[in-house]
Amino acid sequence: MRLALLPVEKWAIGKRLLGLTLMGGLVFLTTSACNAQILHKKKKVNKSTAPDNSAEPDKILYARALEDIRKGHQEVGRLSMQTLINTYPDSEYLAKAKLAIADSYYKEGG
Repeated sequence: MRLALLPVEKWAIGKRLLGLTLMGGLVFLTTSACNAQILHKKKKVNKSTAPDNSAEPDKILYARALEDIRKGHQEVGRLSMQTLINTYPDSEYLAKAKLAIADSYYKEGG
């Protein structure tokens, strides 16, 4: 003989099954998201061989500042040159940076 369930008991069992189903779905989504992140990770770049990372950061800063001045962005170039002067006081580009600042004022007409 089967026992008949009351409507309230049917609802409670259904609610419990729904909760377990949702929880299982969340676990599945969480693990699949983690796997997706692992598959789509960016490759690590060896910073010692990167083209922008060299032993002469003052040279790079000087070249970028000169390029800014050449393009007509005198203020940006002067700020970069001043950064070079303040950050690398023993740089071989120190005198060139000071001259480039003066030239940028001349080129600007001031």
